[in-house]
Amino acid sequence: MAIKAMMMGAAGLALAFAAGCGSSVDDDDGAGAGGTGGGGVCAGFADEAGAGTVTVRFRNDSMETIYLPALCDSLDYTIEPAGGSDGVSYAFSGSCLQTCEDLQTESQIACGACQQTTYQLLPGATREVVWAGTGLQGGIEMPAACWESPETGGTCGRVVAAPAGTYRAGALGFGSCSGECNCDAEGLCVGSATGLEAYHEPVSFAFPTAAPVEVVFGVCTFGCGED
Repeated sequence: MAIKAMMMGAAGLALAFAAGCGSSVDDDDGAGAGGTGGGGVCAGFADEAGAGTVTVRFRNDSMETIYLPALCDSLDYTIEPAGGSDGVSYAFSGSCLQTCEDLQTESQIACGACQQTTYQLLPGATREVVWAGTGLQGGIEMPAACWESPETGGTCGRVVAAPAGTYRAGALGFGSCSGECNCDAEGLCVGSATGLEAYHEPVSFAFPTAAPVEVVFGVCTFGCGED
């Protein structure tokens, strides 16, 4: 199973409309309330495109297999401003996600929970994800006239362009996988990453950038004993 182009860290998944991946949404070509009643006001809640994409490469330089947690088959990693969190989830998954823009022409859907999965990173192996240079901003109050189903109302999330600046990239790895942990040819395993934590050196990068960002789990990722 291919890794999705945009992924979300587990800590940034509190939005109810983005939880799980058990349902799908059909495109609605008709104009809902957001296309008429909200007028130009609703256009202000449209999703934004990023200034560019960034390839984030995870590399295992240790002698041990590392397991990287996944959410709905999307590798769970983090990207955040070097100065600290600004309330935007910069690594998020599009699985079962309905943004404010989507909800102007779609009814809200309920998603089921995803099965527990993890990615196996063998010694010497790499795995790449592509960050779209965007983030998910939640808790946005959109006028009722903009919703396809105004009675649902409430808050929604919007994809926003990441501002230029310095960011940090990372992921938390583990030394084992719970359950039977059957893995396919692409290294996606059914099971949960568990056991010893694998650490990597902090990685910072300037955005926008055309260069890949490498997150390296070194030879002492699980700790090195004293001579």
